[in-house]
Amino acid sequence: KKSRQKTRVLKRTVNPMFNHTMVYDGFRAEDLKEACVELTVWDRDRLANHLLGGLRLGMGT
Repeated sequence: KKSRQKTRVLKRTVNPMFNHTMVYDGFRAEDLKEACVELTVWDRDRLANHLLGGLRLGMGT
């Protein structure tokens, strides 16, 4: 099962600060052993969006 959430875009800053909580409902405890969280950070401008970095965390580790 795939679910995606995004934070809002912070405009005109080179040092954005995020304090955002994301909640996912519908998971059972046994589902978390196989779950994975992927976070990516993007630079957004008028011409293109650029991937700055990311990571993937397995919840069972």
